[in-house]
Amino acid sequence: MLYIILLLVITLAILFVKQRYNYWKVRGVPYLDPAFPTGNVRGLGTRLNLAEVLHSCYEQLKSRGGGPFGGIFFFLGPQVVATDLDFVKTILVRDFLYFHDRSLYYNERDDPLSAHLFTIEGSRWRALRAKLTPTFTSGKMKMMFPIVRDVAGELEKCLGQELAMDSNVEMKDILARFTTDVIGNCAFGL
Repeated sequence: MLYIILLLVITLAILFVKQRYNYWKVRGVPYLDPAFPTGNVRGLGTRLNLAEVLHSCYEQLKSRGGGPFGGIFFFLGPQVVATDLDFVKTILVRDFLYFHDRSLYYNERDDPLSAHLFTIEGSRWRALRAKLTPTFTSGKMKMMFPIVRDVAGELEKCLGQELAMDSNVEMKDILARFTTDVIGNCAFGL
């Protein structure tokens, strides 16, 4: 009796995994064949980072030329990889209201800076986007461009001075100062 129950559980688990891995096939979307248990993210965390894995998946889907997007599997979960720039623009601009919940981790209580426009969801996202949208109109962006260009000129001078003193440059510190300078000049006029 125990063997029959064990066999039934194993059979149901296999059927569940097959059903999950048929997600893109049933919908007629081009996809990469997954491998159990990792799906298409084999090597993630051991020898490859997420960007390398996704780039590899993107290149494979792009070479197949099956449409503006393709499907991959993050373990058992189906994920979309956009391969066409016009499709990406449609999602990020015109249809952005429908794709705002990304389920990215944030902890607003312990790390308040992690709760930003790209991570928060639902009504809180809508409220924050409504506050920020008037700030980044095309006219205001055009007014900011000369300011950013001037700060970039200062960055170029700073990099020249740093390279004259030493061939090794700590880019994290310099780029943090550049970002702060751009924000200070554009937002506060400092």
